[in-house]
Amino acid sequence: MASNTLRIYSGLYSPFVCRRCRVQITRSKAAKQWLRKLSGSQNLPDGEEHRAKDEAKKIPNVLQVLEERGFINQIAGNRDELERTLARKRVGAYLGIDPTASSMHVGHLVPFMALFWLQIYGYPVKYLVGGATGSVGDPTGRTSSRPHLPSDTRNTNVKAIKEQLRRMIGNLGSVTTKHFESQQYLPVQDHGILNNDAWLRKTSIMDILGTIGTGLRLGAMLGRDTVKNKMEKVEGMSFSEFCYPVLQAYDWWHMYASMGVQLQIGGADQYGNILSGIDGIKNALKVTGQSTEEEDEQEGLLSDPMGFTVPLLLAPSGEKFGKSAGNAVWLDVKQTPSFDLYGFFVSQPDSEVERLLKLFTFVELPEIERVMAEHTRSPEKRLAQHLLASEFVSLVHGPDIAEKTAQNHKSMFSAGLISPDDLHRQLSDETWEGPCLACSDFFGLSLSTVMVSAGIAKSKSEARRLISAKGVYILGEAQDANGAPVRGMVPLDSEVETLSSRDLISLKDCDFDVFCIRKGKAKVVNVKVMKDKS
Repeated sequence: MASNTLRIYSGLYSPFVCRRCRVQITRSKAAKQWLRKLSGSQNLPDGEEHRAKDEAKKIPNVLQVLEERGFINQIAGNRDELERTLARKRVGAYLGIDPTASSMHVGHLVPFMALFWLQIYGYPVKYLVGGATGSVGDPTGRTSSRPHLPSDTRNTNVKAIKEQLRRMIGNLGSVTTKHFESQQYLPVQDHGILNNDAWLRKTSIMDILGTIGTGLRLGAMLGRDTVKNKMEKVEGMSFSEFCYPVLQAYDWWHMYASMGVQLQIGGADQYGNILSGIDGIKNALKVTGQSTEEEDEQEGLLSDPMGFTVPLLLAPSGEKFGKSAGNAVWLDVKQTPSFDLYGFFVSQPDSEVERLLKLFTFVELPEIERVMAEHTRSPEKRLAQHLLASEFVSLVHGPDIAEKTAQNHKSMFSAGLISPDDLHRQLSDETWEGPCLACSDFFGLSLSTVMVSAGIAKSKSEARRLISAKGVYILGEAQDANGAPVRGMVPLDSEVETLSSRDLISLKDCDFDVFCIRKGKAKVVNVKVMKDKS
């Protein structure tokens, strides 16, 4: 009985035990023996030594894994203590996101990938969607305030983001299985997707200020760069924005006290908020009369809250990827089709692809080294970029869609020709999205006009420059060796004066035809041309 109880406490069977029970459990002599057993510090009878060693193998040095892959930006707390704690027990960890849009974008996924790594190694993780804090607005990393969203819009966004998280978490198993064949890796365990509106709407301002607010010092909060930068701007900072770190700290305290969440992960601009959370939790422990000294003595581990930040994802130009920067690449297939998402990663420069493979895939490091060596020998094949794109789309949209998208991309950018059946399969696939025009709005238009309508060029003059530089491709007609009709992407050296039905692809059982146009090596747009009802 005692052995099973302690195994539950250690996180090997179940991730959560309340704080009062943890203290009682760790007071016993059996607790000390079991903790030494996990570290292999004594000889164990009846085969328990081998079992303890097997269990210990299942907890790798996850902090080292994250460091080697480039996830660690700053650590809030003692680095060695964090490493030792993660190696000895599976602490709870969480990451929060506010529902400011109906979809996450590529930049959001960097901290989520760090949380995914903890999850696949068996740590109990929490994904927190800020249904309540989304109405306040986090000022970090911003020079202007977030626009206020109506409650209906926030609720819709919360549901959409939760669904995206469920889809990605559901894909984790299939995505990681092909990479992690060793028994040292644990399968994906239960996860929790939470909404802080569930407890903040039931909590009074007096509870928040009494437990968290009294432990936060104004000097430290005002001295942080994110606050100073915002205060120096003409718009300044609202009181609700200034209180945001207090609410975020209360979220963490709620999960720390009731769910055992000891670790917070955030983007590089969240470091100040994580520090506020640590101060707030330590104060809340004092205010509520709780102490971890006795528990620390028995475990040899600190129960202090800790955290770390991950680097921000930057474009080659140095700009941050995101909605506010105007260059977001969305994870919602309706906002960024999977073909465009795939193409975004295929178009990444060689100088960035190895770093992105480490951040956005579960491919193990030796395999990444092998792929990069092969890529260096034939960079024109963009093998590393295709691996990156395939792995990312597999995680976000699923392996089946990733495979179809890779086939579509290969066909559309191949120098070879494409059969009508292949075109029908590709262009009728649900992953393909594009502008829609009526026949009357398409026939007789110049190519430059259609390029502007399709979003490939900002103006007709820019479209003509692209055509003159042979940077525009459309499907051309030809015949294969047997004389069968085929079509392939061919570059244009002069503008097509007017477009007609011969430039369209006719699809079976569809009420539209397709005009396919490609810009350079990365951008393909399919314009749906609706058929006349007559």
